[in-house]
Amino acid sequence: MFGKWLDEPTERYEKNDKVSVKMWLAILLVTMIPVLNIVMLLGWALRDVDERPVSWVNYARAMLIMMVIVAFSVGVGVALYKWLMNSGILVVIEN
Repeated sequence: MFGKWLDEPTERYEKNDKVSVKMWLAILLVTMIPVLNIVMLLGWALRDVDERPVSWVNYARAMLIMMVIVAFSVGVGVALYKWLMNSGILVVIEN
């Protein structure tokens, strides 16, 4: 069933091959799916550049870096909020 997806790629990409709009839409659609996006981005970022166009590999690497930055920022924000709530500096008004 998944044989054609698991086989080695039949075509090699040149370094500066362009990615079509249809393929970019597919890539963006895949990156919107929560757990699949991380798995696919890791696969695209860590594969040999000969198997994917350079722009595709760079996009995957940039998205992974942005995910790490956002996750770190959210973690710092939550920790700061909890610290402010526990220290009494920030008071939540209850109705």
